[in-house]
Formats: sequence, structure tokens, C-alpha cells
Amino acid sequence: MDDLIQKAHERFLRGDLEGARWLYDQAIQKSRANQDEENLARALGGRGNIHADLKEYNQAEQCYELALELNHKLGRLDGIAKQYGNLGILYKYRGEFDKALDFYRLSIDFATRANDIDAAGKTMASMGNLLRDEGRFDSAKKVYDKSIEIATHLGDSNGLGYRVLNLGALYHLQGKSQEARSCYERSLEHFREAANLRGVALAEEHLVTLGDGEGRVTNSESTSGWTSPEKVDNYLS
Repeated sequence: MDDLIQKAHERFLRGDLEGARWLYDQAIQKSRANQDEENLARALGGRGNIHADLKEYNQAEQCYELALELNHKLGRLDGIAKQYGNLGILYKYRGEFDKALDFYRLSIDFATRANDIDAAGKTMASMGNLLRDEGRFDSAKKVYDKSIEIATHLGDSNGLGYRVLNLGALYHLQGKSQEARSCYERSLEHFREAANLRGVALAEEHLVTLGDGEGRVTNSESTSGWTSPEKVDNYLS
């Protein structure tokens, strides 16, 4: 079962949502048949990530809530942390920032209690995105730095790709094009190392928005050509 869920996650990272959906559905069916609640919770969380990526927010919330309920039943603090983190991302997409922050704080609390620094770092990165989008740049920078420190400690190339990309987006919004370019280029290297084709495409898109290489930011007063924030949050699974 672990292998099936891992393959689904790898398909998701490659952008093969249909392939990932099919594999997660198979994992859900087999987990239910075997009464394997731990892997059922994992598969439901992954299925929720696909719904969220497709902006099917109600279906995503149903999957996350079911996974959360199972993890509470099993006493899995790490699983609880991950689903609270995913719910935080979901509520951010809906524009309910206060609720999103509440879920992020719960996620970090449970991840810390579970000694799951990976989940804590991912949620910190998503919290940084929300603070950035609210214009709280100094707070966002502190959270990003901490999340990058955790990913570096873990040797998590994929996590570093997303987090350095998001830090670059912060610099970009501040008009610091040289710092943004450096982050986007580092992010691209991390995504290539992780074989994350979706991430490679995101980093390349962000580099294009910087324009002519002379430090002038393309469309600096509009969002034309800008990758929407939800595409660079890092789901927990």
C-alpha cells in the first residue's frame, strides 16, 4: 500500500493529475477493504490535494476532514499536523485568511508535538505565503528563513525548491529584482535535483516575469504573467 501511495504522490509531482487520482482511488479502495485506516487517511489526504489543485475546494475539504478524523482516532499527531496544514492552504485559497492562520498554527503545534520538523517547515512556508500576500513582508521573511533552514537541514531538495521560490516572489513584490532572480535560479536547481517537473515549470515561469535581465521587473504594477499564489504552496502528504 505504501508503494501505491508513493507512486501516486510521484505522479502528482510530475503534474500527472489523472494518473495520481487513479492511484489514490485504488489506494482508498484497498485500504477500506483491508480496514487499514492509517493508509486510508494518507490516501484521502493525497486525493484532497488533487481536488485542491483543481480548485474543487468542497471535495478537497471533505477528503481532508475525513483524513483528519481518522488521524485523531489513531492518535497520529503527524497526520493531524499534515491535514491541518492542508486545511490552512485550502482556506487561504478561499480568502479566509484568519481561519487559514488558525489551521497553520494548529498544524505547527501538532507537528512540533510529533517531532515532525518536515511538516512544521512545510506549514511555515505556507504561512509565509499568506503573510506575504497580506503585505506583512518582514514577518513573511522570518517565517520563510526558518522554513528554508529546516529544508536545508533535512536535505529536502523539493521543499527547498518551493520555499526559495516563494522567498523570490517576496523579493519580486518588493521590487528587488536581483534578489528575486537569484532565488528563482536556485529554486530551479533544487527542482531539477528533485525531478519535480511541475516545480521546474513554475521556476521558469517566475524567471520570465523578471523581464530583460537588466533589473527591470516586467509588469511590475500588474499581475499579468504572474503565477497565482496557490500554485506555490506545498501540500502536505
